[in-house]
Amino acid sequence: METKNEIRIGDWVRLKSDLTKGYNVRGISASKYFLDCLTFDGKRDFFKIEEVELITDKDKIDYLENRKDELFRS
Repeated sequence: METKNEIRIGDWVRLKSDLTKGYNVRGISASKYFLDCLTFDGKRDFFKIEEVELITDKDKIDYLENRKDELFRS
């Protein structure tokens, strides 16, 4: 399954239904159909790849990257 912007481990994504939260991709299923994502409250979620979109806004990515240490301490 191909997407316009291929999602990779370490990328930031958001749900198409909720653009307010950022999720860090921690894993991708062998079928490339599911993503294993981590939120800033330490919660792991699994999403179908068609439910998310890659965050491409540079300012938003910079903000999330600057808070990444907080994410991985959870």
